[in-house]
Amino acid sequence: YQTQLREARLARSRRDFTAERRNYARVLKKLNAEDTAQSFSGLTGDRGDPETVPDDDDEFLREFEKDNLPMSDQVLRHLISILMRR
Repeated sequence: YQTQLREARLARSRRDFTAERRNYARVLKKLNAEDTAQSFSGLTGDRGDPETVPDDDDEFLREFEKDNLPMSDQVLRHLISILMRR
């Protein structure tokens, strides 16, 4: 999944928004597959706690940029949903 996230960021820097969304969608598909599989560790190694994710998108991005949020499936899913809406 990390390779696809990197590819999405590179696509955005090239202004290839179709490739960016395609790569984010692939990561979301993997996250959703891990949910269905009911694995213990999830895709990132930490399924996450919904309470750790701020409701406000701007606050979430500020906290994420400061590395104040643990990298978990929950955080990654929320981050991708924000990025796909922009």
